[in-house]
Amino acid sequence: MKRILLLEDDPIITKGLCFTFESEGFALISAATAAEGEGALGDPFDMLIADLTLPDGSGETLVGLVKERLPGTPVLVLTAKDDEADVVRLLDLGADDYVSKPFRARELVSRVNNLLRRYGKSEALSFGGDITLDPAAGRVYRAGREVRLSALEYRIVLLLAQNKGQTVPRERILDRIWDLAGNFVNDNTLTVYVKRIREKLGEGAVITVKGVGYRVE
Repeated sequence: MKRILLLEDDPIITKGLCFTFESEGFALISAATAAEGEGALGDPFDMLIADLTLPDGSGETLVGLVKERLPGTPVLVLTAKDDEADVVRLLDLGADDYVSKPFRARELVSRVNNLLRRYGKSEALSFGGDITLDPAAGRVYRAGREVRLSALEYRIVLLLAQNKGQTVPRERILDRIWDLAGNFVNDNTLTVYVKRIREKLGEGAVITVKGVGYRVE
């Protein structure tokens, strides 16, 4: 599981990004100040997402420290400034990419995945048997060949893979798979999605634990 250090002082943005990235298979370490961010540098992480405007200064200092101490770590900057001079300065500072506020969470996830691939930090996740996931690319493979899944099918597969060997309650799955239109997925619909996943990945790919939920071995 890839770990992202998020430097952001807005609790609403932080909460939303935690939910989004955890749903996509990432672990998020959050810091609300420049001091907290610098203190978190001792913990391992794979990428930095940094807001530049903070209560105790600028996120630019942390960007510089990460590039100095951890040169193989990608950095993405969140900024309310999209002036060309500001963008050039950020890139000169060492930032690999930037996203202007306000932004869409899904776009940010895509940018993060691209950077992780560029730095060679993408890794496969085993689903069981000959099935593997590439979380950074959002793709599933069976015997080396890509299997096309819908967005919700992929989220279910990812959640089960992250909890391999454990039974994931239906309620937990339902909490994590709001569809792209913002409508809640009910229990009957979940059953249909699991049936479709089995049709694509094999009948034994997902095990039903009656009255509880699902798991993969």
